[in-house]
Amino acid sequence: MLSRYAVPVEQSVPGGATNAYVLGDGERLLVDPAARTPTLDETAVDHVAVTHTHPDHVGAVADYAAAADATVWAHASFPERFADAAGVEPDRLFRPGDAIGDTGVSVLATPGHAPDHVAFVAGDEAVTGDLAFADGS
Repeated sequence: MLSRYAVPVEQSVPGGATNAYVLGDGERLLVDPAARTPTLDETAVDHVAVTHTHPDHVGAVADYAAAADATVWAHASFPERFADAAGVEPDRLFRPGDAIGDTGVSVLATPGHAPDHVAFVAGDEAVTGDLAFADGS
């Protein structure tokens, strides 16, 4: 299961919004919550993670982690970078190839846009963050 949510952000991004995603079978993973939205506030999640630690992807990680009592995940090679950007320490660390809890979601390394950039893969669907971002960063 994959759901996409447009999230308005203050940072300069094309269209003035980024996307947050909820994916997983059983437990659910919230990816890239840049800001709180009413729709996301009503969505049950068990885990929170980001594709990378740029401000337009991490803005509401701490809020949703606290509100949902969700497990916060970060890249094992960049936990300090994550904590500085998200304003919360990770509960768990992942490496490429790892599974996120019991969501059915795995981590794929996709560095380039940012050194800590990853994608989250569930079956034949993937959340790729800014992997193919044409307008720079």
